[in-house]
Amino acid sequence: MPRSPLRPHLTSIRPKVLLMGRSYAGKSSMRSVIFANCLAPDTARLNATYRIEHREVRFLGQLVLDLWDCGGQDGFMEAYLNTDSGVAADGRVDASRQRVFDNAQALVYVLDVESRDDPKDVAYFQRTVAALHRVSPQARLYVLAHKMDLVPQERRAALFRSLLARLRQLAQPMAVTAAFATSIWDESLYSAWSAIVCAFLPHREALQTGLAQFGEVCEAEEVVLFERATFLVIASATTEDIAGSASSPSTRRQRRASSSLDSADSDEHPENDAVGMRSWWRRPAKRADPLASQPSASAPTAMAPPLADLNRFEKVSNIVKQFKLCCFKASTHFRSLEISHPDMVLVLDGLTDSTYLLVVARPDAAGAVNPGSLRVNIHAAQPHFTQLLRMC
Repeated sequence: MPRSPLRPHLTSIRPKVLLMGRSYAGKSSMRSVIFANCLAPDTARLNATYRIEHREVRFLGQLVLDLWDCGGQDGFMEAYLNTDSGVAADGRVDASRQRVFDNAQALVYVLDVESRDDPKDVAYFQRTVAALHRVSPQARLYVLAHKMDLVPQERRAALFRSLLARLRQLAQPMAVTAAFATSIWDESLYSAWSAIVCAFLPHREALQTGLAQFGEVCEAEEVVLFERATFLVIASATTEDIAGSASSPSTRRQRRASSSLDSADSDEHPENDAVGMRSWWRRPAKRADPLASQPSASAPTAMAPPLADLNRFEKVSNIVKQFKLCCFKASTHFRSLEISHPDMVLVLDGLTDSTYLLVVARPDAAGAVNPGSLRVNIHAAQPHFTQLLRMC
């Protein structure tokens, strides 16, 4: 059998990911919500992590995360970071530290934003990053400012910027790959872990191209691919991506001329305070850079309809994941979701054994959108995406 042009072999990818931070920062809670099908209220029953909890998490079949959840009690932190008194002058490290940090592909460091022991939190962060740089300097560094729900809304952006600027200085010479303000009570956790996990997909662009082509066939506004178990966002294609994949972009623009989404492009990103799923899809916006500044709080004008919620995909992740778990507790199973509105049709259905596909379409001048036709196209695309996922 000839080998794939995108990957020379289909052996599993097993990146080692360290989940570290001080005790009660929320590491095990977030791991349980994302990877262990645990509802946020149920995390109160979890015990503190003792030493290191090692777990292999399969993601999309070929990708297996080698996740090390490291207990954050002071005694354990010292064991991870200290070297023996007999360390050689040439810089050889202690076996314990070598075992933890060796061959790490990523460090996810979690900080409790409401911690009352800030000097020790900062000191452990600096020492942990230094150990990572010494043993695995090529690793990515992610910072999660966790329990942000405990901070008043008006203080969150300023607190996050201040903390990130401080941590970037402390992390030198390592660079912070990405930083996120997170909470187990909203979609922010899905935004963070989607970015972390998808960084290990070597050919994610092929999926995005496939989604754009699928969206053109369905005349969709947006297409989003979710991992089935975790419901993390894998890839997406918005209006610009879909229009770019068309053989004749001008034809598509003419076909959509009557749509309310054909407003002038703007570099401003006003916040959308509207409530309800329909309001999340007003005018597709570019996905936010996790390290970029916060969006402007200025109110939208009458001339330009507000942008779609930048976190709309992760909000779907959060809501559907919770609904799936509630269905499981009621001894039933979630299969699909359909929302029909005069302005929009949303269909979420299983695509492959490891993914769900969300399709958002709007009626154009020709008439309404048939949800059944979207489902038929999703099922017809299964073999193509199964092959793409094998290569990714």
